[in-house]
Amino acid sequence: RDRPTMWAPLACLLVLVSSTAASLNVSIELTERLFKDYNTQASPFVGRQRVIADTDNALSVALRLTRAIIASVNERDWTISILVSANYKWNDRRLVWDPAESDGITEMMMKSDAVWQPDVYPCESAKVGNVLKEIIPSVTIRNDGTVSLEAYQMVNFICQMKFDAFPFDRQQCSLCFALDGLAGVPIVLTDFSEHPVELRSNSEWDVVESLKSERSRIEQDGKQTDRILFHFSLARRGFFWIFLIVVPTCLFCLVTLIGVFFYEGDDAVQNAASIGLTTMTSLMLVVTILSDELDKSDNLPALGWFVFVEIVVVCLSVIILLILDGIRSMARGYARRNKENCFLRMVTSKKTFRATRITLFLLSITALILNAILNWT
Repeated sequence: RDRPTMWAPLACLLVLVSSTAASLNVSIELTERLFKDYNTQASPFVGRQRVIADTDNALSVALRLTRAIIASVNERDWTISILVSANYKWNDRRLVWDPAESDGITEMMMKSDAVWQPDVYPCESAKVGNVLKEIIPSVTIRNDGTVSLEAYQMVNFICQMKFDAFPFDRQQCSLCFALDGLAGVPIVLTDFSEHPVELRSNSEWDVVESLKSERSRIEQDGKQTDRILFHFSLARRGFFWIFLIVVPTCLFCLVTLIGVFFYEGDDAVQNAASIGLTTMTSLMLVVTILSDELDKSDNLPALGWFVFVEIVVVCLSVIILLILDGIRSMARGYARRNKENCFLRMVTSKKTFRATRITLFLLSITALILNAILNWT
């Protein structure tokens, strides 16, 4: 009585194994049939002399950005390195089958090098590299011939940058993708993103405007190029430059001017010259940092003008003090020979010289304040 019950699990296992083997055989037969005469080098789209819009022969590729992360921004080369994850969809009529004749199979996965792929490439880029170099990505093939591929690339997009307002500058850049085709083959590159993709940035830049797509077409020399541009705007975070360049140089110039105009020892002139040279040397170090960071353009950035004016103010302060000291020494020599000249005695007095230095100090501080206001407003 127990024999039927004992053999039931074994029978179910045999049925399951046989059905799995049958499904596997159907999948193998389907794959062999589809790829028997398949050529990965030949496009399923052909060109003709007559161009008919919206035909079944149109090369249509749908693009959807799934991820975009800014890895770095190179101001000297005008490039932005962005990690891009994009999904591509196209239709290959050679990969169409009837699920009813293939045990209900509606889709399969293959290695991407087994199928033909449209040459969608990042345009306006300096360098393109695959993130997963040693791994061949897979494609998903549906029974209606739709092929889907997920690609991960690190792309150095070219962006024309302007640094006039550095370090409060904003850059308008774009992610560009293009598809080339011959005349006679209508090509369409479309964006099928359901929601706008959020562009994430590194620590130095903020994304002011998210990605906005724009489609354009170029026809030249018997070829046509369909492009999709994803525009975005970046704003530099100026915290680093303000608190490590702007504020320290302002404080350094303030201390320098105080030392130049308020020191009254016997070596006041030598002290002023020494302080001025030391300050200018330190500010030139800041200029070196800026020159290494930015592109050599025709115009100085705002921070460059700011530091340049600081150097000029300190230099003029020292030069004027040296000239005043020389004039005072000459006037004191005349005063000794003309002791009755009240004007010479007044000019060479310590009170007059001290008042002149205080006035020059206030003028120098005013120049520094105006420099900051004019550059950052």
